[in-house]
Order: sequence, then structure tokens, then C-alpha cells
Amino acid sequence: MSKSTDLKRVLLDSEPEDQNVGGFVEVAIRQFFFFWEGVAFSLFEAGTLLMVVLSCVATLCCAKGILDLEWDASMSIVAIGSIFPLVFSIQASYHNRETAVRNIGGVKANMFSIFCVFQSWCASSQNDLMGDIDADLTRLLGDILVYLRSRQPGVAVENSEPEKAHVVYDGFRKIFAHVDRFRALPKPPSPPEMATMNNFIRFCLVDFEEARTVADYRTPRGLRLFCYVVIHVSPIFLAPYFNRYCTLQNDSSDETHLYGCQSGYFMAILFVLINSTLLKVQQQLENPFDGDGDDDIKWGIWTDQLNQMGKYGAEGPVLRGDSVIQTVPGGAA
Repeated sequence: MSKSTDLKRVLLDSEPEDQNVGGFVEVAIRQFFFFWEGVAFSLFEAGTLLMVVLSCVATLCCAKGILDLEWDASMSIVAIGSIFPLVFSIQASYHNRETAVRNIGGVKANMFSIFCVFQSWCASSQNDLMGDIDADLTRLLGDILVYLRSRQPGVAVENSEPEKAHVVYDGFRKIFAHVDRFRALPKPPSPPEMATMNNFIRFCLVDFEEARTVADYRTPRGLRLFCYVVIHVSPIFLAPYFNRYCTLQNDSSDETHLYGCQSGYFMAILFVLINSTLLKVQQQLENPFDGDGDDDIKWGIWTDQLNQMGKYGAEGPVLRGDSVIQTVPGGAA
């Protein structure tokens, strides 16, 4: 008789390694590289660098030695008009990402449940339908993956390729057909078992539809266009405001800044970096299915188990050839 698992011992043995363990120098190096990654994310992009250059050029053109344009303005108006809509757009994109991740997890869970129930039915009825069922489930998962990754922002839904969605519904219809094949057997599964299977398929279809909604309908287009235009235009129109910092930079009223000043250029660059970085965050969250960003759905992880659904169970580690086998703490494997 196998030993029972001590869950408290499992908890202690599986405690993740503290990422901050190590000497002061080692921790400092890790933090420095994380900081440098943030700097690269904010600055090292062609669009951001171009806007920094244009903002500085506009500030230079408005200096006393050229156009001599300078005025005071309320930055709260600028913040409400540009930062607030952008933050709202980020919140909407983040909500869509979380919805997509949850739905993709639901598709995976329900699909594995469907496979396990079919496997149990095939073993009970002693038929050889599992090969066809496994192939159809795997093909359906591949079609779902292809469809969700094919949706690109800026492409109207009516201009998308409907064939990529059609094959997904063909796949679901094949799964229902397999259920009908078991219903027609001399000794079919019981009505509660059939109802449970139909619910698994329905839940999987619902999760796909909700994920498809995220893929097809992005953050409101008008809001995205407004944020994009304001973020790229406001640094140019605020150049006279940035030049006002030249008057405030020194206590001496006799100080002149014919070609701008450090504080004016600094505020122009800072304003561009803040807006451009927020816009980049929103754009990366916009499509969680393409797999291009660090925060997108990790399709490799999603397919790890679905590629080998038939290799799970008591003999799973042997069938998969795993090098790591779960052991019972205090007992044998």
C-alpha cells in the first residue's frame, strides 16, 4: 500500500528559491540589470528617439534667439487630456489580457477533461475510437491557436479570413459527432455522463468565443487614435511652455538663454519619455495572442501538455520519458 503524501512536507520541499539570496554585490548586479532593462524598454525605440529629437528641435526653434516664443500653461490640462485617456486605455488592454489568459486556461482545462472522458469511455466499451478522437482534438487545438494568433490590430473583423474560424467550428462539430457515436453503442454511457461531456464541450466553446471576442474587438479605436495623435503632437505644441523654464532656471533676471536651456530640454525629453513609454505599454498589452511581448500568452507553455494528452496517468513519467519524477516526501517514488 502506497504511503500517503504529507502536504506540509511537500510545501516545505517545494519552497521556491529566494531571488534576493546572495551577497550584496550579486543582488546589486541583478537590480542594475533589471533597471537597465527598464531604461532600454523606455528609450531604445525608433519612434521614441524620433519624438525626443523633434521635441528638442521644436524647443530650440521657440528659444529667444530664434522665434522667441514663450508662454505659461496649466500642465493639469495636458495631463488630463493626454495621460488620463492613455492610462484608461492601458487599463482596458490589461483587462482584455487577463480575460484572454483566463479563457485560454479554460479551453485547455476543458479540452483535457474531454480527452480523459473519451479515454474512459473507450476503455469501458473496448473500442478503438481513441486514435481518431485524439487526432481531432489535437487538430482543433491547433486551429484555435492559429485563429487567435492570426488576428492583428488594425484589421477590420469583416476583412479577416473567415476560413480560419470556420475550421474551428468544424472541429467542435466533429467532437460532438464522436459523442453521438458513443450514444449509438449497444451500451452507451449513462445520461449523466453524456450531460457532463456535453457541458465540457460547451464550456470549451464558450471560452473560445470569449477569447475570440478579445482577439476580434480591441480597445476602442477612437480612444487609441486620440491617444496616439495627442502623444505625438503635444510635445511640439508645448515647446513654448518648455522654454518658460529658462526664465525660472536662474535667480538672475539678466540671464539670457538664446538657444534654450537645460531645464527646458530636460522637461521636453521627460514629457516625451513618459508618454511614449505608456503608449508602448498599451500597445504591447493590446494583443495578448501574438506572443511577441513578455506579457503575452506563452503558447509554448500552453501546448506542452496538450501535445501529449495520452501520456498522463500512473505510467505518465515512463511514457513521457521524464527525468523528473514526483516523489512522496519521506517515502519512495
